[in-house]
Amino acid sequence: MSPEILHSVIVAAIIGLGIYLFAHPRILPSRGNLLRGVIIWAIMIIALHWLGYAFSP
Repeated sequence: MSPEILHSVIVAAIIGLGIYLFAHPRILPSRGNLLRGVIIWAIMIIALHWLGYAFSP
């Protein structure tokens, strides 16, 4: 598998996991949707940023 395809698959998996976690009822149940979304968004951005460094030449 080429690095570009692997990168695309991992990015799609991270985004899909973020969407799944946002809708999951047990993830931060006492927090509102806005705070939950911001926390999950921040984790996704950090993961995608790290992934960019991992696949940079």
